[in-house]
Amino acid sequence: MTTLTINLDEQIKSQAQQKVKKEGLTLTALISRFLKEYLRGEWELRLTPHGKEVLEASRELDEEIANGTAKVYNSAEELTRDVLSE
Repeated sequence: MTTLTINLDEQIKSQAQQKVKKEGLTLTALISRFLKEYLRGEWELRLTPHGKEVLEASRELDEEIANGTAKVYNSAEELTRDVLSE
């Protein structure tokens, strides 16, 4: 047995824990079952060209956040002004 750490939004984790508990499972059991089914080909991850661009942008943003170079906005209005000024 090995340990896997997954970073989740707290609300998603809490909601998932509540749902699997009602079904008599744990998150560990759910993730393990999903991975086994995925390996058997029962689940397929599909990335469209657009999806690949979004994934790459997400990776770039994660790197920018990690190294402190990401822009941070306090409101949607501030973001909109910045985008429109470019």
